[in-house]
Amino acid sequence: MLYPPSEDIEAYIEAHSTPESDLFRKLTAETRSSTDAPQMQVGHIEGLFLSLLARSCGARRVLEIGTFTGYSALALASGLPEDGVVITCDIDAETTATTWPADDPPTSSN
Repeated sequence: MLYPPSEDIEAYIEAHSTPESDLFRKLTAETRSSTDAPQMQVGHIEGLFLSLLARSCGARRVLEIGTFTGYSALALASGLPEDGVVITCDIDAETTATTWPADDPPTSSN
């Protein structure tokens, strides 16, 4: 098993995957600028994989323990049906506040 994947494999995956949406790009930029450990955030490819897992197993509810800034929670939510629910738990109010502004919650359109 290769870890981390080679640059060739990473390039192939990126070239054949859905591009990252504006919502995820904004969250990544905010995480990098406002946290001390941005490397803890799930990346774009991992997020696509989480979405695929949620969709392929027909999940309707997800419980996430350890939210950080919410990238993985949003990725998992994108794999759920319209009436799906994600519940997240984290003890760090500072990083979870980065998730998204209260006056502009994420929707399937952003």
